[in-house]
Parts: sequence; structure tokens; C-alpha cells
Amino acid sequence: MIQKLPLRNFSHLNFSKFTKITSYNTIIPSIQFKPINLNIPYHYSSLNIHHRFFSTPVTTPITATPEKKPNTTKIKIRSLPEISSKTPRYIAYGIIGISLWATAITLSFNYQRINSSTVQGSLSNVKHHPKAIQHLGQNINFTAPHWWPFPSQWTFPWVSGNINQLKGVVNFKYWVEGNDGKGIVRFHSIRSLKDGGKWNVMEFTLTTEDGKIISLAE
Repeated sequence: MIQKLPLRNFSHLNFSKFTKITSYNTIIPSIQFKPINLNIPYHYSSLNIHHRFFSTPVTTPITATPEKKPNTTKIKIRSLPEISSKTPRYIAYGIIGISLWATAITLSFNYQRINSSTVQGSLSNVKHHPKAIQHLGQNINFTAPHWWPFPSQWTFPWVSGNINQLKGVVNFKYWVEGNDGKGIVRFHSIRSLKDGGKWNVMEFTLTTEDGKIISLAE
């Protein structure tokens, strides 16, 4: 269906030639307009009239963005750590090392004295001597001294003294124990150069726990 525009009378309007004078006193040539017969019905399409569709604008919500704070790095000022001296530690290590070294040497010397022929010969004489058996009983053998800190099942014989056959001096003592008691065996011998290197026994005794001294050199 074609819609027609309403007819209006515009004959009273005068579309004549006109000239416009500007403020700069220049004359613009007149523009001639062709008269349009408005009494003739026109279609919307011929008048180049387009339909305009209006829609409600869509508003997007604006969210407030948080303000960005300047990138500041907090630096904690700490005091420098105190460098401790390692000298006490080194001293402690040195003391421990020297102690272990001295203990090892002492035990090795004691082991040599125990296995020496002079000590083993004196112990054999004590085991079979009638006076030693009378005061200590049977099964006489090495035992630990009184200052030994460990239990009796961990007994370790200790021979103290000096055994130097090159110089001709033998002087030692050790503890023995039998079924009836304990005692200390002392042996002292010197080699005489006048007698052709003969060993002279100066002392060979057994001292019991009650302080009795028994001579075993007879």
C-alpha cells in the first residue's frame, strides 16, 4: 500500500533570484531554485525519506577502579650478624685430639708392658708361690686397679712403671686378684755391669689389701 503525503499550497512563497552581500562587500551570485510542484503526490521513497528507528541507549555500569598505589618496597634495616670467633672451637678440638692421642699411646705402652717377658715371668711366680696362694687363694691373675671406673666385668690389667732392658732398669707394679683377696705385686731389678750383666732383684713383694708386705724373692 502506497501512502501519500498531504497536499499543501505553497504558491504564496516567492522563490525568486536573490543576491547575498557579505560583510566584506563581496557579491555572491544568486542561486536559482527550481520550483517544486508540491501539489503532486510523492512517495516516501522518491523523496528519499528514510525511516529512523530510535532505541533506548544501553548504559554500562561504571565500576570504580581502586587507585593504584605507587610501588614502594619496604626495606627492613637489620643489624649485621656478629661473626663469632672460631678460636675456642679450634682449641676444644685440639684438646680432644691431643687427649685421644695421649690415651692411645698410653694404652699401647701398657699393652707392651703386660706382654713383656719380665711381667709375664713375675706373674707366673706369683701364681705358684706358696705365700701368695696362702694370702690370696687360688686362681691368681691380673685385675684392674682400685681407681678403675668401670664395672668388674670390664676389668683391664694395668702395669705401671718402667721396663728398659737396654739401660738395665726394670721397675713396675700391677694388681692381682685371687679367690680370697687382692694385692699389689712390685718388682724391681737392676742389671749389674760388674757381674757381667747379671740381673739383681732388688724387690719382689706382694702387698695385700690390709697392708701386709710379703716377700716373694726367696
